[in-house]
Amino acid sequence: MIRLFIAAVGGAGLFCGCTTIHPKHMTDLAPVLQSCSNKFDCVLASPDSFRAQVLISEIVTNHSGRIELRRHGYRVGAEYFYPAST
Repeated sequence: MIRLFIAAVGGAGLFCGCTTIHPKHMTDLAPVLQSCSNKFDCVLASPDSFRAQVLISEIVTNHSGRIELRRHGYRVGAEYFYPAST
């Protein structure tokens, strides 16, 4: 059973692969974060020092009934971040 799971995850990785996130194809979250009272003021004032990035992917059904991802982000292309490397 575990071998089947590993094969399925590996196959999904091969077929889906990693994609580059294009900031021009997503909704900017900066106005939303700025409108949240004072919760994010410290981070938004100097996002470079906090290395702040936000990426939210929402699964939606489009007008033709196909499932797609709607992406929302803040400073998505600002720097490269790969959590598995830390």
